[in-house]
Amino acid sequence: MAPEHGPQAPPRLSVIMPVYNGAAYLADAVRSVLTQTFTDFELIAVDDGSSDGSGDILRAFSDPRLRIERHPRNRGLSAAMNTGLFLARGQYVAHCEQDDLSRPHRFETQLAYLDAHPDIDFLGAFIQGFGAHGEVLEFETEDWSIKTRLIDGLSAIGNPVVVYRRDFAVPAGLRYDPALRVCCDYDFWLSAMAAGARFAGLRDILLDQRFHPASTTAANVATMCEDFLHTRRRAIDLFFPKAAEEARQVAASAVPYLKDIDPALEDHDAEVADLARKAAAVTAVCATEQKAFGQDHVNTAGLLQYQYKLLLEHRLRQGRISAADLAAYATQATKLSELMLGISAD
Repeated sequence: MAPEHGPQAPPRLSVIMPVYNGAAYLADAVRSVLTQTFTDFELIAVDDGSSDGSGDILRAFSDPRLRIERHPRNRGLSAAMNTGLFLARGQYVAHCEQDDLSRPHRFETQLAYLDAHPDIDFLGAFIQGFGAHGEVLEFETEDWSIKTRLIDGLSAIGNPVVVYRRDFAVPAGLRYDPALRVCCDYDFWLSAMAAGARFAGLRDILLDQRFHPASTTAANVATMCEDFLHTRRRAIDLFFPKAAEEARQVAASAVPYLKDIDPALEDHDAEVADLARKAAAVTAVCATEQKAFGQDHVNTAGLLQYQYKLLLEHRLRQGRISAADLAAYATQATKLSELMLGISAD
């Protein structure tokens, strides 16, 4: 039987599930939470103005641990997450998507780890994809490596499977940025990092993630790219505050994320010049002193530059730049040329 929670007995865990027109898979997602082996939680489902019957699906559940909050109009993922965080009463907070399945022992496993490691504030895990995306998504497990990859804009912690301490997030003033429609979780982790949070990840597969045309990621690629650029600039500003303004601005926009952020330039010579400018900018950023938040400074710079190696190789394979272009490009970015010759560690 689920625990009873009066005003004086909050649950140990608050689970936030933002919902927007998720009728197709919502019942399964909710059921995967309500059937957890760990039972001392509340599930806060924030219906963000759905028009497809998602609210009816939620109301069909009679479990007293389910709390339903409805926005009269669609306000976006960040607003839904902030509503859930405002309503949360638990010692810990977990995030669940409306179309993913939490494995039965997920909360039991994560809370046992957090109870045993009071120095860890945010905890991720591995994820299994459904169907054609059925590979296991593995993430970093150590604090320094998670932070290093976060700075570089790389997937580091497994966003849909994170559990964190509410008594860290709330006093630190952490909120999901309402200006971001898709990448609000990445921005949230950066804010937590800047506030002094410590991260860890489990090697256990604790979530089955569903990729489909209507999922948040698939349906909002263009918005994701815009949000990512915004958040990426914030990361560069936070962690490389002494770099020159122009270098920070260019470096923030130069990461080849989703292959859409840096679209092809029609003018071949202009593209080579643009790549050279971006390489010089990221080299300048990496050469400056980093603000310390527990990341590995050497690896942070190396990963930033490594991304440009990958970008160049991708362009070369596409036939969009030549080997001669690579040589000219390398001349203008000494550190990157060393990386292309295999001198720097990846």
